[in-house]
Amino acid sequence: MTQPIPAAATQHIVMLQSLHNTQARLVEVVEALPVEAHDWHPAPEEWSLRQTLSHLAAAEPPFYQRLCRIVAELNPWLPYFGPEVARPDHPESPAAALTRLRAERERVIAFLSGLSPEDWERPAVHETMGPTTLAQQAQNLLNHDLEHLGQLHLLKQAWEAQRVVLEVR
Repeated sequence: MTQPIPAAATQHIVMLQSLHNTQARLVEVVEALPVEAHDWHPAPEEWSLRQTLSHLAAAEPPFYQRLCRIVAELNPWLPYFGPEVARPDHPESPAAALTRLRAERERVIAFLSGLSPEDWERPAVHETMGPTTLAQQAQNLLNHDLEHLGQLHLLKQAWEAQRVVLEVR
């Protein structure tokens, strides 16, 4: 008789699958938009598709380093990083940013896949979040993905809406 999988392990598996699926979801948005939309801004303060993908690719190494520190150190202090570290201004194409993100994400997933259940519960202190665990920081990475996927879906909707307005004129 097989042993049931503990709830925490199931949550980790689901998180790993979700982190893996980000790439396909990003590709769907990129493929749904024409090339002329890659540098389009839905509003002056909003990022373009190219900037968003560049930011996601640039954010992956700092997230990976954070996860590694939690495993390697005893209750490490984790500084906040934002767009000033994970800069959205890399001049690469969206396809190149996706390739860079894919390689970095594979490294994160391989690292997380090799952890023990105890490793997932290792503590750290995040500058803005306070006490945290490796599992919570992996969820933070997934939340970051979801935030920017939502941003890209809104960008796509705004692009399609403004195209309809232009066609009506």
